[in-house]
Amino acid sequence: MSMTRKDFELLAGVLKDTKPKLDNAKGRAEALAAVAHMEQWAIDVGSIGSALILTNPNFDEYRFLTACGLPPAETSRAGGGSLSRGGVSRAGGGV
Repeated sequence: MSMTRKDFELLAGVLKDTKPKLDNAKGRAEALAAVAHMEQWAIDVGSIGSALILTNPNFDEYRFLTACGLPPAETSRAGGGSLSRGGVSRAGGGV
């Protein structure tokens, strides 16, 4: 059974809720740790997006990544998946 748009939306919402906050850092060390945490979160979200392509032929990775909270500039390098190779969208795609 393929994952559906509803599944992708649920997952994107959960991932967005876990996005690290950069504005709570106090001092240089905490700021650097927060940036590293944000970078790892973006890599993880990108890897999940790349893996979800296999679950549904209508899956739109770009739309999923932006729904997760990745800024458009980040989506092209988040997981090293199909987006960085030009596979941005699919006809009739859902999140």
